[in-house]
Amino acid sequence: MIRKQYDPLDKLKAAPRKEKDGNAKGQRLRAAQRSEKLDKYANFLEPQNVEEYSTIKLKLVQAGYHSKNAVRMYYLAQFTLGILGLSWAAPMHC
Repeated sequence: MIRKQYDPLDKLKAAPRKEKDGNAKGQRLRAAQRSEKLDKYANFLEPQNVEEYSTIKLKLVQAGYHSKNAVRMYYLAQFTLGILGLSWAAPMHC
């Protein structure tokens, strides 16, 4: 006798679907975080060139980071990793 093979998608098809409007209001994939501490370093953590800012903002939005502080966090991470890389590489050259 021929048995029907198990299809993993059958489990998804059988599960009840939530409507888009059924989600709780304000529920997002990534929660927006407040960062008043980064506000005072905005001049250092944001590019002054509008074109560079918009290209980085576009890349971050495409990656799913929609918060206003995404560009600041990107440059903070870039700066921090650069400093850590320099501090790690400096003892090796001595």
